[in-house]
Amino acid sequence: MRYTMPFRVRYSETDETGHVNLHKLLDYFQDSSIFHSESLGYTVQKELEINRGWFLLAWNLEVNRFPTMGEELKVVTEPYKMRGFYGYRRYILMDQEDHVLASADSLWILMNLSTFTPIRVPQDMTDAYISGVTDDKIRVKRKLDVTGEWVKRDEILIDHHYVDSNSHVNNAYYAMWAEDMLPDGFHIKKVMIDYRQSAFEKDTIIIETIEEKGKIRCRFTKENDMLLALVELYSEDFEE
Repeated sequence: MRYTMPFRVRYSETDETGHVNLHKLLDYFQDSSIFHSESLGYTVQKELEINRGWFLLAWNLEVNRFPTMGEELKVVTEPYKMRGFYGYRRYILMDQEDHVLASADSLWILMNLSTFTPIRVPQDMTDAYISGVTDDKIRVKRKLDVTGEWVKRDEILIDHHYVDSNSHVNNAYYAMWAEDMLPDGFHIKKVMIDYRQSAFEKDTIIIETIEEKGKIRCRFTKENDMLLALVELYSEDFEE
C-alpha cells in the first residue's frame, strides 16, 4: 500500500549552500515510514507499549539532485514484501512536477525492544502494509565488504541526543558522519549502507575510511572492534 508525504523544505534542514544533505534525505524517508505506520494504526506509542520496533538493516540510495530551501516536495513510499522477521520498503522523492530527486530501497527487521531479538512479522501487519502489492522482487543489497586497509579518522562519544525511540543511535547519523569524511568537490550520486549492530548512549564510535577513485568507504566500530555499520558513498566519477 503506497503512502504519500507532502512537505516543504525548511531553512533549518539546509546547509550553507542552501541544499539538503544526505542524512536529511534519510530523515524524510524515515518520517514517511513513521507517518505511514501511524495512518495504519501502528503508532510509535502503541508499538513501544508492546516493546516492538522496526530496525533498519540496509539502505540503497540513488540521488539525481539534492533539494533546496523552500521547495515543495513529496515522498512516495511503499512496503512491497514482508517475510519472516523482515520488511522491504521503497521510497521516491519527487518535486511538484513529479521529477525524481532521489530513490531508495531499504531492508528492516522487527525487533523486541526489551530483549533486542527478532520478532516474526504478524499476519495482520503484513495484510495492512502489503495490501494490493504485486511486485515483491527484492532489490536491496546488503553485506558490504568489510576488508581493506582502514584509516582512522575520528571518534564520537554518543550522548542522549543521538538516540531515538528504539533506544539506539538513529540510522541517519551514520550517513551524517560519513558525509563529514568526504573531500571537497565530492558529489554524491549513490549510497549504500549496511547496519550490523546497534550503538547506545555512552558508547564511543570509531570512524575509519578507505578512499578510492569516485568512492569513499566508511567503517563504524565500537569497543572490541564490534562492527556497527558500513557506508559506501559513490560520486559521478566512479567507474565500475
